[in-house]
Amino acid sequence: MNQTEEDFEASLRGSATSLRILRCGVTVDREALATSLIEALATAIGLLRAGAWPEVAEQFLRYASQATGRRVRLAAGGEGLTDGLDASGALRVATASGIVLVHASESVALIEE
Repeated sequence: MNQTEEDFEASLRGSATSLRILRCGVTVDREALATSLIEALATAIGLLRAGAWPEVAEQFLRYASQATGRRVRLAAGGEGLTDGLDASGALRVATASGIVLVHASESVALIEE
């Protein structure tokens, strides 16, 4: 969380990151971050319990731009284009043979274009 570039092996320095690096050297208070994350999670759970799935999905998609319009390779085989989320929260992937729903236990890999 609070690593600097020098904390990573030389081979990782070009790709590894931390919150401290992203904040231009400013350290992150772990307790404050944990509190914020728990509060945000509690809010999302409250929305879900109130039946506000569309709002939760919209918030997720705002931060997960790769969930729509990105070419992916499915772990189970095949390729497709991400197409948002379905009502259960699964990632929709449009393939040549139709929509495939990708759940948490499955995985996809972005295809670099």
